[in-house]
Amino acid sequence: MNTDIVQEYFNYIENSLYQYFRILLGNDYEKKFVKPFVDKYMAVRYYNNTIYLKDTNFVDRMSKEINLVAKESIKENLDKEETIKNICALIGYILYFDDCLKYKDLTGLIDTLFTDEIITIKRDDELKAEFTNFINGFIDKKKTFFKLFNTSDFEMVEKKLKKKVYKEDINYTFEVSKMYSDYAKDKAFNTGIIAEDKMYVLYLMIVNKILKNAIDLDFTKYYIADFPQSLFAKTKKTMKYLKLMDNELVKEHFSVQISYDTYKSNRKLIDSYINMGYNFALEIDSSYDEDLSGLVLFQYIIIRTDSKAYDLIMDNADNIKSTIIRV
Repeated sequence: MNTDIVQEYFNYIENSLYQYFRILLGNDYEKKFVKPFVDKYMAVRYYNNTIYLKDTNFVDRMSKEINLVAKESIKENLDKEETIKNICALIGYILYFDDCLKYKDLTGLIDTLFTDEIITIKRDDELKAEFTNFINGFIDKKKTFFKLFNTSDFEMVEKKLKKKVYKEDINYTFEVSKMYSDYAKDKAFNTGIIAEDKMYVLYLMIVNKILKNAIDLDFTKYYIADFPQSLFAKTKKTMKYLKLMDNELVKEHFSVQISYDTYKSNRKLIDSYINMGYNFALEIDSSYDEDLSGLVLFQYIIIRTDSKAYDLIMDNADNIKSTIIRV
């Protein structure tokens, strides 16, 4: 599996959509006519990239976006109007097969597609059998994908920081010999290489959670997790961790937390990661030197209400523009 696991999932969905249209359209299939619909579907379905955000109903948003694509395509290709209308209508069934809309019975849903008078496709048993096998494989592979993340050794611990923003941590659930004290076990788990490696597991779990949220059409939740200071001395390992987040959906919904002291010690490097699109949450600590200019780079500013810098930060909140989290 690639480190960009979300993109790997999206690539599978996208390739499957082309196969979906290839099977159903038969000789009428031309990728150049299908591509604008697939691109728009992926953008709206998985990135919530739409001009109709005020429409709370996802199906309405998708329908409006797809209809815009259809109108533009027909305008440019009048001789392919029937094919384009078919593509547009078939998107409606993808919403069921791709977990946007619920259905009671897959066989019944496929029967409905093959008897839908709005759609012009071959209606023979051979094509129906081929399509049924394809859809069953599509659904099964999506389920199998998420089994890769199942683990009984670790669990996420979640703390709500503010509305729709959560701090994530990780605990081990596996048995450790009773000869070790709780202090020894916690120290081993939270220091050195193990402390770094456990965060990789946590990031995988968060990325998985963000992907599942998108599949459930929930784009409202945002997550923060600590980023070990020791990683900044290990460029290759740092990039390995950041690569887990190297997807626009994940980047938007996931920030790693560092202290101001860590930022001062690694400013050039962290600024470069921010310029690459990765989001950081900055915790204001006792080393903060009242420099406001650099704070605008951060997705979140985390500050204790008893901090000496609290009034300064709050008085300049509008200029900082970052989301301020008070703890």
